Amino acid sequence: MVSFEVNQQAGKKIPDKVWRQWLNNIDQVVKIGPRELSVAVVGDMVMRRLNKTYRGQDKITDVLSFGEESRRSTYLGEVIICYPRAVQQAKKFNHSTATEFKKLLVHGVLHLMGYNHEIDADAEVMESLEDKIMKGK
Repeated sequence: MVSFEVNQQAGKKIPDKVWRQWLNNIDQVVKIGPRELSVAVVGDMVMRRLNKTYRGQDKITDVLSFGEESRRSTYLGEVIICYPRAVQQAKKFNHSTATEFKKLLVHGVLHLMGYNHEIDADAEVMESLEDKIMKGK
C-alpha cells in the first residue's frame, strides 16, 4: 500500500479518501508497492517557478514529478499538480475537475514509476496504462 501526504496550497481541498482511492486504482495496475508519495497542489506562480527552475521552461505546466534517486529508498517521489491548470483542462476536455486531478496524478505517478512519453512506442505504453487506470481496470 502506498502511504501519502498531500500539501494542498491552492484551490478547493480534495479529501484524503479521494486521493487514497485514486492511488489504489494506480496500484492495482502498476503495483507501486509499499512506497511513500508526496502530492502538492499549487497555484500558477509556484508551478511556473518550479518548471523554470527544474526544467528550464518559463511557463506553467499541469503536472511535475520529482523522483527519488536511490533505488533502496521507500520514498517514490513527489507529484505537483497545478490547480488552476487542472480546472482549465477539465473544462477544455469536458469532464469533471476530479477526473482531471485523477488523470494528472496518474500521469505523474507513472513518470515516477519510470514510464515516459518521449518516443512514440513509450507514449503508447504510458497512454494505455493511463487509460486502464482511469477506467478502473
